[in-house]
Amino acid sequence: MSHFAKSEADTARVRNEFKTVIKSQIEKEPELKEASQADFLRKTINFDNVQDLEFMGYCMNEALRYQTPGAEGSSMYFKQDIKLG
Repeated sequence: MSHFAKSEADTARVRNEFKTVIKSQIEKEPELKEASQADFLRKTINFDNVQDLEFMGYCMNEALRYQTPGAEGSSMYFKQDIKLG
């Protein structure tokens, strides 16, 4: 996400969100402090707590809005009316 390369303030804001989530996970599971980086991330960042990354979600949604994955339309057309379903 090139936005974070351009905005130090927004990068810091997202990092603070991650730190908050990670800190709460370490409070629940203190043994995570000794885990490898890969294991640490695998165990601390999951579907439930990634939803707590509110600003990161805003950035992802804006990136998807700005550069839509399905920006190309279909070139298919029908010569007569059809009934779907």
